[in-house]
Amino acid sequence: MYSKNKKIKKIKGLSYWFFALSLLILALATAWMGYLGQQTLDFTKENASIAIKNPLFTDYLLELGVEHSTKVIPTNPVANNELPKTIPLGNPIAAAKEKLIQTEKSNLNIQESSEETLLKIFSNLRGFENKRAETILRKINPIVAHVQKGSLAEGWGFKSGDQIKMIGVEPINSVWDFYQLVDTTTTQQLSFSIARGKKQLQITSTDGKENFSVNQIGILFVIPDGLSYISKSDGVSLANQFDEQFVKVVGESLKKDYVSSLNTFISGLMSMGFNQNFDLDKYEKINTTGMLTWHHEKYLNQMDAFHGKLRSNISNQETVMKAFQQALLGFAAAFILCISAFVIRLRFLSNQNLES
Repeated sequence: MYSKNKKIKKIKGLSYWFFALSLLILALATAWMGYLGQQTLDFTKENASIAIKNPLFTDYLLELGVEHSTKVIPTNPVANNELPKTIPLGNPIAAAKEKLIQTEKSNLNIQESSEETLLKIFSNLRGFENKRAETILRKINPIVAHVQKGSLAEGWGFKSGDQIKMIGVEPINSVWDFYQLVDTTTTQQLSFSIARGKKQLQITSTDGKENFSVNQIGILFVIPDGLSYISKSDGVSLANQFDEQFVKVVGESLKKDYVSSLNTFISGLMSMGFNQNFDLDKYEKINTTGMLTWHHEKYLNQMDAFHGKLRSNISNQETVMKAFQQALLGFAAAFILCISAFVIRLRFLSNQNLES
């Protein structure tokens, strides 16, 4: 009798520990599932938050070794190279209204197509390049250095050495005057008054103005390297070329992000107020080709880093998901074990009560 009671007591203890152990395993499996589930959620959130870091204009200036101070930084480059006006600090109502206006403008800019944004970017770059060149071009006499073979100018009768005196009734005192007038005039036929040696001659264009831009005429002047005048039509053409050669490299899925990044980058240029007091000597290292190339290379590097981080996160997430599936199986096994232990202990206690 004593031996039987001892055996029952032992079985009772084992059933208790078996049930306790199954509960512990179930708790550990639940905790492990919770941990893996949180990791999966964290990776999902991180994947959603991963973005290509925009190359900043300030970083570009640092690499060039150019110092500058920025007073106004617009959210987006503004058409016609106009910067937003500052709001007096003592006028919070006006500041609030201006913030609302800027927010609405920003929302409109977001809805713009990439092509429209690109055209605005190159409109600003056109203004920048022309401003860089203006001071020098105003000092250069409009004497033709070379007439391109087969060009419109050659067909009209221009020759090297011709000095352009007037276009229509407007005096031409510099290369800048020539570029500006030809670019902005709405006259379909241009009449040039020129000096060829001691002779005064008249040359009339035989092509309609809509068929050419100022840089397509074929008249070349002696201009320092790195300076140029960009016409309105040339700005549009450059935007289209840039779209074909650079923007499409990043792929259609990232096109809008790329153009938006470039837009933000060029806004840094706009913030320098070059259209007001531009110091050519101070910023002689800055040019459109250099800016666009630098931004493009930096963006591609950031794009590679973005894809690398995304691939790494996805790989880690897949590993965690596999572990979660295994943990789920472990949880199911632990749950079955716990139920089994509970049933065994319940039956043992029931039998014990019947015997007593």
